[in-house]
Amino acid sequence: MRVLVSVINQALKISQVNALKKISDDGFKAELSAKSDFDVSQTRVYLRVLCDKLDKDLIVIFDEADSLKERLILSLLAQLRVGYVERTEAPFPRAVALIGTRGVRYCQAEIRTDSET
Repeated sequence: MRVLVSVINQALKISQVNALKKISDDGFKAELSAKSDFDVSQTRVYLRVLCDKLDKDLIVIFDEADSLKERLILSLLAQLRVGYVERTEAPFPRAVALIGTRGVRYCQAEIRTDSET
């Protein structure tokens, strides 16, 4: 997940949108590190803090998401699910697209508890 967050941050730095470029500075990294749940849920926390900084809705596209190892894609999907469920309490992207050649539906059963299926 640390690599995924780093890749997103790198994309912000080369973005043509000035608001996104400003966000990827050292102060932003310090703010992330101060979050108590950052080590466990890096991607979700990163997206929340990012959305909180923006004055517009954010749409995120993860290309080749299926290239992540199974454990990592399960973690990513779980973090996206929690972020989506809690979006009324904390900012989160308006939409997230996972692009790849393999389906990620097989992971759903492993993320949800018995009461949610």
